[in-house]
Amino acid sequence: MGFEKGASLLEDLIEKDGGCAVMDGGFATQLESHGASINDPL
Repeated sequence: MGFEKGASLLEDLIEKDGGCAVMDGGFATQLESHGASINDPL
């Protein structure tokens, strides 16, 4: 799965479920393993 396709699927899921997502460490690890860059100063 490419990053753009994965990002689009995630955006669609978040929008469908009310526009909010809670990400835990395990989910972040999975996103990174699929090429997502989540290095963002929150």
